[in-house]
Amino acid sequence: AAKNFVSGQGPVDFGPFLRSASNVVIKDGTIGLASHHGVHGNGATDVTLSNLRVYNFDVAGIQLNGFDGATITDCDVGPSSSNIPVTGRYLHARVLLRRYAHLVDTYGDEELAFDGRESRTVREYVDELVAQMDMVYQHVINGAEYTQSD
Repeated sequence: AAKNFVSGQGPVDFGPFLRSASNVVIKDGTIGLASHHGVHGNGATDVTLSNLRVYNFDVAGIQLNGFDGATITDCDVGPSSSNIPVTGRYLHARVLLRRYAHLVDTYGDEELAFDGRESRTVREYVDELVAQMDMVYQHVINGAEYTQSD
């Protein structure tokens, strides 16, 4: 896919332009260890998937959004991977960093509280989220270990 979602969908605006594939044939092969989807297409036309083994993916083996004409034959999809060090929530948090920066710039000193929790500023929430994402990154990439209190 040229971008993560079709226009008007998803957590952020990936832009109005989508260069979609056409007359796609993927056949006679194995697609494994995909971080998100094995095959992902947005707005594609005339897609043929045949004689494939798709496995060890996070979200879906095959994802076609807004397609026009797809033929899928003799494909074995699954299992999904059980070795996913981070979930899609981590990706979404990273993708939204620019939006969080805007929130801090615009509303950083505003306070809010979630049900049953102490009130904090927008800046504090964003700082904590970024710190936790950095810890996850350091753990997954560099093997850093943390305690529950970190």
